[in-house]
Amino acid sequence: MKKVLVCPLDWGLGHATRCIAIIMELQRQGAEVIIGASGDSMELLRLEFPEVKFFELPAYNPMYSAGDGMVFTVGAQLPRFLSVIRQEHDMTEEIVKEQQVDVIISDNRYGCWSSKIHSVFLTHQVKIPMPVGYRWLSPAVNYFSRLAIGKFGDVWIPDQPGSGLTDSFLPKNNQFKYIGWISRFKRRRDVSRKYEIIGLVSGPEPQRSIFEKNLEEELKKSGCQALLVTGEPHRPHRDRIGNMEKINHLKKSELEEAILASDIVISRSGYSTIMDLIALGKKAIFVPTPGQGEQICLADNLAEQELVVAMSMDDFSLGRALEQSIRFRGLGALVPQSGLLSNAIESILI
Repeated sequence: MKKVLVCPLDWGLGHATRCIAIIMELQRQGAEVIIGASGDSMELLRLEFPEVKFFELPAYNPMYSAGDGMVFTVGAQLPRFLSVIRQEHDMTEEIVKEQQVDVIISDNRYGCWSSKIHSVFLTHQVKIPMPVGYRWLSPAVNYFSRLAIGKFGDVWIPDQPGSGLTDSFLPKNNQFKYIGWISRFKRRRDVSRKYEIIGLVSGPEPQRSIFEKNLEEELKKSGCQALLVTGEPHRPHRDRIGNMEKINHLKKSELEEAILASDIVISRSGYSTIMDLIALGKKAIFVPTPGQGEQICLADNLAEQELVVAMSMDDFSLGRALEQSIRFRGLGALVPQSGLLSNAIESILI
């Protein structure tokens, strides 16, 4: 039995949620999993895998600006991020030695690799997108990203060839592999309708709280039967406000049931959220995090294909979004390719 260390990034919950599918497949194929994580990502995974051994890695704790100045805000935190990368690498080497780890799977943690064993880097950002006005930084940003990724034996891309969701160009070598759209969820048809709308709030502060407040006000005004999940696994709380039920966190099976019982999902356009909604075949309204170029590009791309509604935070109106959603096909129009993840995991457990 091989021992695998899985290390998700702590920028929002998306890296942790998509690692659920990877951990489940590792366990299905007989691997022993241990997890290195921090913050809310670790809390979420503890709830899902209480039997697994955890190691606390240094937290990035990224902060976003309240407006669109994300490049300056993130840039100012770069020295701390580089320090975290050095710390997490030292801790990873210690864990590998003490726990006799055979393989590492790092979801966007650049320091979680070892020179002693096979290390896998999981990312959907083969080419890191920069916001309009800062694209001149792209060559330098992506040069250093590629240098860091080069320390890993494999790079797994949670996408399908030709989908257009990630950068279509992959270097012609065996380091880069598509593992398909991965999700902790599975589509079912035996769930009764309960909500007209489910709102999913996620991401770093202060934008998470701003989105929560905005969405709560819009849902209350709408009169629709709604559920708002605020993405705070460390602070369990449930409340009902008129037509809206509000809860801080739902475990995987509960959230899957709630999404399937809803007509439409309103959320950020994070990559992991998109993969979850593809798996469940849902209609979606996406409100990208301001200043986050990747989310804006993904939402616009899917809207151009008439799959989802995309609105900025400044222009967000639930009434208009629901009117527009009538003519959109929904993410169920995208068909996941099976077998890619299981094959990739089988290759590292041989």
